[in-house]
Amino acid sequence: RAHNASADVQHGPRVSLILRPREREEDEILLNAKPGELGTLMVNFLSVPETLSERPSDPPGVLSMAIDSAKNLIKRRVVGKPSHFVRVLELRPNMKHGEEIFETPTTDTSFRNPRWRESEATTEAYLYDLDTTILIQIWDKGAVSDTFLGEARITTKDALKHATEPESELKLVPRASEADREIRAEDLGTVVVQFRFKNDLVYHAKHEQLAIAKPKAAMLEPPGLLSIEVANCRGLRSRSENAGVSPYVTVTDPYDKEVFKSSTQRDNSDPKWEGEEGAAVRLARKSGIIRLQVFDKRTLGSDFIGECVLTVADAIAYVGVANPTFVLRPRIREEDKWARENANDLGTITLSLRFSADQTPVPTIPLPADNKINGVFTVTVKSCQDLCNFEATGTSDPFIRVRRGEGGHQVHKLPKCSNTLTPEWTAKNVIDIPVNTDRSEDPAHAIVLEVWDHNSFINDRMGDVVLYPGTAYRYAVGMEGAVDVIDMPLRVPLTEKE
Repeated sequence: RAHNASADVQHGPRVSLILRPREREEDEILLNAKPGELGTLMVNFLSVPETLSERPSDPPGVLSMAIDSAKNLIKRRVVGKPSHFVRVLELRPNMKHGEEIFETPTTDTSFRNPRWRESEATTEAYLYDLDTTILIQIWDKGAVSDTFLGEARITTKDALKHATEPESELKLVPRASEADREIRAEDLGTVVVQFRFKNDLVYHAKHEQLAIAKPKAAMLEPPGLLSIEVANCRGLRSRSENAGVSPYVTVTDPYDKEVFKSSTQRDNSDPKWEGEEGAAVRLARKSGIIRLQVFDKRTLGSDFIGECVLTVADAIAYVGVANPTFVLRPRIREEDKWARENANDLGTITLSLRFSADQTPVPTIPLPADNKINGVFTVTVKSCQDLCNFEATGTSDPFIRVRRGEGGHQVHKLPKCSNTLTPEWTAKNVIDIPVNTDRSEDPAHAIVLEVWDHNSFINDRMGDVVLYPGTAYRYAVGMEGAVDVIDMPLRVPLTEKE
């Protein structure tokens, strides 16, 4: 392999190495040999550049976390010795609450400075992007209820930086919505963690093999609509040797919402879904994952066969590639014995991917230094076109709520326009929204425009538009003086009722 890559390596000097017996050698002939009698080995050392020798350090891959100890914890137990344990949660974009992925056993080694065994306090999390936040919480186990003592929050981007260090000491802080005054007022101590990261080379090798030349479509940027059509599957396996397989496919969007379920192909290990309408996935940004899972329909319920997980960035990059085929794999932290034992033989899935960007392209201008966006956006809402009618009789009465941040508080409300699907606003339609962030896709500082249908009792949500700080900045600065109106399609509402 080194000779084949001769253009990428530098030949060093040839060295003659004297052969010697092994350490703790027991063979008397070798032990009694004089220096040089065992021969020499001629070696030509090669210098390999970092681009070939370095292991990739970006997701997707596995982040390993070993909880070593905690220091200077607060004591909240009145009687007895505390029983400390650690709970690790994964908070992905668009999630309000973290998903628990691990919990250590309890330890009573110390009142304020507990330690855990590495074998019992090590867990792994599969990372698809750099937008996930890891929450490491310290608790005191109680007979009736557990007592929260503090948490450390670290983004996966920062965790990867710590992966080269022997260990990392993270400061414990209150939870984001902490109501306990004692927790808010105290110095909560620290937790010591060792981070390690291993890139998923199988994922990268698979994608490099299938996309020999990733198309120019990789330059496409959300927001937009990704269309996914399932062409076929090959080599699917049934869990029973005496029964066939009746597969169907589901698609889950970056919001963990199932947006598509195909028809079931009876007794067919190589099913085709020709002409079947696929999934339409609204993408607000170029992060998150799309999950395609294949199931075997049984008389009672369904059996999981395998899944294909694509990052949003990779899904967009495959637009234009003719029928890319992906290997089905077990789910992360798979507990099903059959899926684990047959992990390398679950079959393949072939897709057709198309992406339609929003009507007004985002200008390709650089963001400020360090992605720091600090200022006030002035947004003028002018009109909506071709809204869907939410009324059984009559026509919808649309109005708009403006929020700062996804799920954030309302900062403005535009008046109702009666009996129209093409509302226009000429008054009370200018909003100033302050932004101060160093994250171009910060959901807490996004500008959210929600379109609602006004009703006497319960309003219906017709759709919304989300502008992240980086996108809003590029529109405001890059198109200043060039265009007066920006058109953006409404995405499917996450909740239908107010």
